[in-house]
Amino acid sequence: MAERRCVVAFFAFASIAAVLAYLAPEEEFLGGSYKLLYLHLPLLYISLGSLYISALLGIFSAREERYIGISFKFAVTALPFALANLVVIYFFERATWGAFIVSEPRFYFLALSYGMLLLLLLLHSLKERRLLASVSALLIAVNLALYLRMRSLDTWQLHPGGVGMPLEMRLPVVFALAAFLCLYYLIFKKLER
Repeated sequence: MAERRCVVAFFAFASIAAVLAYLAPEEEFLGGSYKLLYLHLPLLYISLGSLYISALLGIFSAREERYIGISFKFAVTALPFALANLVVIYFFERATWGAFIVSEPRFYFLALSYGMLLLLLLLHSLKERRLLASVSALLIAVNLALYLRMRSLDTWQLHPGGVGMPLEMRLPVVFALAAFLCLYYLIFKKLER
């Protein structure tokens, strides 16, 4: 029953997000391609959030075995969102600049983060809890250090400082995030079976 409600909620939130995205004004610098952020941001939040949750549960799995299965489910569920995010980034860059650009620090950070997600999945397949816990702790520390380093750089080519997002441009992100969370829940529940 909960899954059926989640499917209905997914379509409701996705429909509202699509209408709001259509009605939202174009961004001053990036034009209509800016609306791809309504997909990119929720995918980013969910995939990176799942990476951190999976790694944290991986750390806890050294003491209690029950966390290893949950950690694995978070990592597996994050994969389609991570891949979809990379596809959206590709189309955003092609639409905005006419080429796929990988020289931007945020893209490096994202590529490394998703590489860490794949490493977590590999470690889960080895079924070595202590190794998973140690590497998970290291991954979180390295990822946070990379994030802080990236935030200190001024060369954010793909995210110019003048780009703003008034309220009417933020609402589609909220509803898209709600829709993607419903989809995330459905995928996560399928893994439990």
